[in-house]
Amino acid sequence: MKERWLLAAIAACTLTACFPARITEQPGFVLEVRDHYTGAVMSGANVHFVKIRKDERSEIVMREFRTDSNGLVQFQRQTEWQLIVPLPDQNYTWEWYLCVDKKGYLPVADNGVEAKPPARIRIELKKSKGVERCSWHSTLPYGFNLPGMTASVSPRSAGGSVEFLP
Repeated sequence: MKERWLLAAIAACTLTACFPARITEQPGFVLEVRDHYTGAVMSGANVHFVKIRKDERSEIVMREFRTDSNGLVQFQRQTEWQLIVPLPDQNYTWEWYLCVDKKGYLPVADNGVEAKPPARIRIELKKSKGVERCSWHSTLPYGFNLPGMTASVSPRSAGGSVEFLP
């Protein structure tokens, strides 16, 4: 019985030109957080990571991490199989968003993490007298809103810098 279903699935895919593909559910990289002025590593910084499955009923997964004593957070790459169907709106994609904040510093956001980012991303936080935090914009367009942003959601914030290292 299983063989019939398997043959039927293979025949249906052959006739419709669909094919299996491995897609990235979460990119893999090491995030390094430092003080912009001194270059010192920043342990205990809050790292907000959001991944969104984009399809007819979007799924939003929000996770929070803290940098370790070396100012690092490691993200493991996660992939999954998807049956690609060559019809509009039949497949889904993932989007990723990242924001780092710490008391006494301006937060920094990356509202467009790539599926295959560099192995290491360095974020430098600048000192602040206020208490700014990462704030998630939960309606379209998705992303983090931060103090000093000129648009409702922009790809990068003005609160510090994001550097991609080899």
